[in-house]
Amino acid sequence: MSEIFTIFNNLPPELINIIISYTYEPQSPLLTNDIKDYYKSKPKISKLYFDRFVIDYGEPEPSDKDWLINDLFGYANRGRPTMNGYVEAFYNLFFKYFSLRTFEQVNKMVKRIEGKPVVTQINIFWGIFSPEERNDFLINKFPNNII
Repeated sequence: MSEIFTIFNNLPPELINIIISYTYEPQSPLLTNDIKDYYKSKPKISKLYFDRFVIDYGEPEPSDKDWLINDLFGYANRGRPTMNGYVEAFYNLFFKYFSLRTFEQVNKMVKRIEGKPVVTQINIFWGIFSPEERNDFLINKFPNNII
């Protein structure tokens, strides 16, 4: 804790006041609800996929994660195989949260995401989805496990 005070002691008072002013602005309820939903629903979807693919089907890990990212891509692309290109709804997911303005920018971002570890890909997609989209995904994939 003393390290923080040391850093602040070396800053001009004007800058300290600007930094402190940000602590007075609470985040919007929409954002905080989204964050809460992410942390509540992420372990649930991970467990459902683990139970289905590793426990029930006896597949080795990380097949559960591979199936999950495959299904997340499919859901985001409205069921259309991604090898046939992306639908408008897919692009709109990325336009919603990233500073991306063109289809080409989204395509480049998706290429970078695909190069990341599968857990990172899952986290990115789960984070891009709204709470309603996460819930819809869960209901579509696990209709008998209403969460």
